[in-house]
Amino acid sequence: MLPDFIRHPLTLNMEIVAMVAEEIQQRAEYFVQTHSDEAYEAYLNQMINQIEKTVDTLATPFEQVMKMVQDLRPEHSSNSPLNLNWQDAFQTLNSRIQELKKNLPS
Repeated sequence: MLPDFIRHPLTLNMEIVAMVAEEIQQRAEYFVQTHSDEAYEAYLNQMINQIEKTVDTLATPFEQVMKMVQDLRPEHSSNSPLNLNWQDAFQTLNSRIQELKKNLPS
């Protein structure tokens, strides 16, 4: 619960921001409506097609990497193609680090 002396100015500021944002949106929509033409539509379609091609090109390798990462997660350790138990590996690594710290010359 905010006190009124903080809540009222904050609410007023947010209302002003909302009013300005609405005015900007209206002006932007008017600009787009008045300046759209066939050349713009062709340009827009070309940009969308290029983005879709890029997404399609990157999606397959990215999906493969994400599948490999998911297979390595601890809850999938029994299904992991590497049969790794990440909790045990983490504990072993942590204990090894502690041993190395003890053996460091002071």
